[in-house]
Parts: sequence; structure tokens; C-alpha cells
Amino acid sequence: MEAIARRVAAHLADAPPPTASLVTAAELARRFGLSRAWVYEHASSLGAVRLGDGTRPRLRFDPEQVARALEAPAVTRADTPERRPARRRAPARGDLLPVREREAA
Repeated sequence: MEAIARRVAAHLADAPPPTASLVTAAELARRFGLSRAWVYEHASSLGAVRLGDGTRPRLRFDPEQVARALEAPAVTRADTPERRPARRRAPARGDLLPVREREAA
């Protein structure tokens, strides 16, 4: 049993860091004042970790690694909107054209 315990301990020492420190794109965008779309567009340069091997795997990010990447000149936040643009508002009801009912034939 001790030999197994030593092998398990050695294996765990070589294991990647736990995913508990990784965050979603939405959380990363909130923390760094970025748009979620920008985070996805720059995922590879931010060091995204892909979870799964499907066509659209979930992405997670290490905030410390992202902070270092954002300080590097290759990745810039210039002309990046911090928030989504406001949605168009529907015109007020007074601005609509009146609808005439069809006359019964």
C-alpha cells in the first residue's frame, strides 16, 4: 500500500492545477472590465483552457495568467467596449401610426 501511496503522491505532484482557480469568460470580463465577446475573440492569447473536445468546448481562464497577458504588448484592450451597446428602444405608443380596422364586407 505504501508503494501505491508514493506513486499516487508522485502523480498528483505532476498534475495540472485544479480548475477551481479557473473562471468563466463572463467572470473574467467582469473582473477586467472587458466585454465577454472580446474575451472569446482573444481566448487563445489569454491562455484559455478548453474543457472537453467537442466542436464548442467550454472555456475557462486563469485570472493571473490573463493579467500577465493583458500587460504584454501583443494583447491590448484599446478600442474595446467595456459593456454591450444599449439596445434600441421601441418607439413610444404615441409615435406609432394608427391602425385602421378593416371594414366588414
